[in-house]
Amino acid sequence: MINIAVCDDSVYASDTADALYELALGQAEISVDVFKSAAALKNGIKSKRYDIFLLDPDVSDADGIGLAEKIRKSIPECDIILICESDKYAVEGYSVFAAGYIIKPVSQKELRLPFLHALDKYRKKPSVVFKDKNGARVAVNISELLYIEVIGTELHIHKRMGVMKCQGSLSEACQNLPQTQFYRSHRSYVVNMEYVVRAVKYHFIMDNGDKVTIAKNRYAEAKGKLLDFVG
Repeated sequence: MINIAVCDDSVYASDTADALYELALGQAEISVDVFKSAAALKNGIKSKRYDIFLLDPDVSDADGIGLAEKIRKSIPECDIILICESDKYAVEGYSVFAAGYIIKPVSQKELRLPFLHALDKYRKKPSVVFKDKNGARVAVNISELLYIEVIGTELHIHKRMGVMKCQGSLSEACQNLPQTQFYRSHRSYVVNMEYVVRAVKYHFIMDNGDKVTIAKNRYAEAKGKLLDFVG
């Protein structure tokens, strides 16, 4: 499910939501929530993870492009499409890496390119959800996940762009990962075989140089797993 938030207090908001559903038909399963104010959107984000935002910077109680800036900062991997009455935010849209800039009323034709591009990204890069140290839900694209390590009572999610500390058990995390791509090499490690360069006693060598421990009693199995994956 790809979650989409539309923040727009104009009469066009429901039409925009309808256009999104029509464009996604046969492409992906989506859920669209419409918010009539910046405050309502901020409350919505607290309880639900959104992947794509369609924002009107002039929505009631918004501070212009500042709303998009705050969302970009809190959810760096999301897609933001600006929907505006005029082109006055066109230049500022670059600062939030907007995936599109559409003048109202929003039409399917104008939405098609930026919206389907965003859908394509999420289809190609499915995500797994973790809970951060504060209990907030965080989606990590599987293609960005190198390996997961247990240290103490924390899960250390090693991504291509750094490490994220989360709550939960490794067994629980494994249940949500593709079994053909991820392998539990040790009671404290699960590894994305996509980024394994080779297996040596008793480690997987990752393409970034990291070493992931292989349990001694799983070494033969681990080598076989790697051969099966690359083969």
